[in-house]
Amino acid sequence: MIEIRIPKEINEYKERLFLSFTLRQTLSIVGILAINVPLWWLVAPIIGNDLAGWICIINAPIIGAIGFYRPNGMPLEKYIGFIFVTTFIYPPNRAYKTDNIFEEIALIIDREREAAERGGSRGFKLGKR
Repeated sequence: MIEIRIPKEINEYKERLFLSFTLRQTLSIVGILAINVPLWWLVAPIIGNDLAGWICIINAPIIGAIGFYRPNGMPLEKYIGFIFVTTFIYPPNRAYKTDNIFEEIALIIDREREAAERGGSRGFKLGKR
């Protein structure tokens, strides 16, 4: 009997385009080839095959990660954007500061009493009537 695999979550479904790769993965493979092949042909005669090969080996996983690596189910560029925002834009340690209104009111009342005792109060007077 033929069985069809149905994903449990519809958001997990990815349409396969070429050789069971998604469009994103196919474009990253094309990008790797489009960058590394000309890089090899241009750089290898100048710096040698060995060093040019290492440059291509280091360059390929970086470009491939964009298409294949999905941390927390997000594309890599969105994940890097979140890391940048939480690291550099928003403060990592948030200070918990409160304004104690009752303390401020008590300070205002104390100042008014002191001013009233000195006799130079222009506002309302607190205390005995």
